[in-house]
Amino acid sequence: MQEVGSGETLNSADIGLIKNSGQRNGKSLEEDHSKSDESSLNKKNSKYGISVIVCCYNGEKTIHSCLQALRNQKLDSNIPWELILVDNNPLESITKIAIEEWPSSKIEMKIVNEKKEGLLYAKLRGYRESEYTLLAYVEDDTILKEDWLNQAIMHFQKHPECGILGGTNEALYMIEPPYWLKGYKHQLAVGDQGKQQIEDVTSTRGYLWGAGMVIRKKILDAALLGGYTFADSKQRDHLVSGVDTEFCWLARTMGYRLYYNQNLKLTHVINAHRMSWINMQYLYRKLGNESISTDLFTYYYKENKSGPIIFLIMRIYLGSLRRYLSAIFRYVFFPGRKVNNLNFLMIWYYKGRMREVRFWNLSENILMIKNLLHFLRYSKANKEQFNESTSPN
Repeated sequence: MQEVGSGETLNSADIGLIKNSGQRNGKSLEEDHSKSDESSLNKKNSKYGISVIVCCYNGEKTIHSCLQALRNQKLDSNIPWELILVDNNPLESITKIAIEEWPSSKIEMKIVNEKKEGLLYAKLRGYRESEYTLLAYVEDDTILKEDWLNQAIMHFQKHPECGILGGTNEALYMIEPPYWLKGYKHQLAVGDQGKQQIEDVTSTRGYLWGAGMVIRKKILDAALLGGYTFADSKQRDHLVSGVDTEFCWLARTMGYRLYYNQNLKLTHVINAHRMSWINMQYLYRKLGNESISTDLFTYYYKENKSGPIIFLIMRIYLGSLRRYLSAIFRYVFFPGRKVNNLNFLMIWYYKGRMREVRFWNLSENILMIKNLLHFLRYSKANKEQFNESTSPN
């Protein structure tokens, strides 16, 4: 078990895999990197503790409640933590609200501006600014329970094999939710992520939501130093953004486990737009986009297969086309209401898959696969060492 107060550093296995500052309580800084170059890396020696990274995008209506919940956290005084607010679409009101909400707190708040829009860039910026060994990613529309940080720390102490942790997300609806929403709440990152109170979901669910995700910082250190390049992403309004899925892949390739802990509870504020049927169509199309990279990871890593990239992409496209036409057939010949019609949503899902592997995206997909294969070769070559390195030290 990790001794409270001790640090976590990259060991020889991490280095083998792998081949700056902001506004503190009100002074800002800007940077822009998402690739595995020197400026992407956090070169600080990480100390034991937890860095809370709030990714903010026009969240002036919800940031007050988010910060108030963080200010009310009940955490052992000997466990250090910090707050980093990443403003991804800078508005003066956000900075003003944040400074007013955090004037006398004993915990230092750092406010940084990330000009390049996208959840990927906001999360990596927060990583670069962080001081501690655990990174807790929080959205500006989430409200943490008062013991959230304490539950996260205790879980990692008890489960050194855990690389990423997620919990239960309860919903706070800004308007009366439509009758059909109950069947689609997981698309809004609401609900449980496992069936047991504490559960290893690595081989079952295989991923965790980004809202309320806690990850070991050394996973990102190893990935970036190892030459891994994250896919660009502006997708913010769905349960699994591309970068969150990639975080989970990276943890798995390093031998870490993904855990769900029911005691880790937060409230996710759901506004009226996110409860619209039009937004649900958008979510399914984006999920279709992202499912391609998930399929590629499964094919090359989990199933341990290889083969010409072009044939794999063609197989994915033709399979998606067949299912797309099948969904259209079911929707046309077994009509129902357009709202709350899964066949209609699946049309959008497979349209998203085909859009992702369309011909003029071919070079982008090939580069993505080559990048994935490069990292998988590295991780498999160091698999034995990584198994030894999955400790809290």
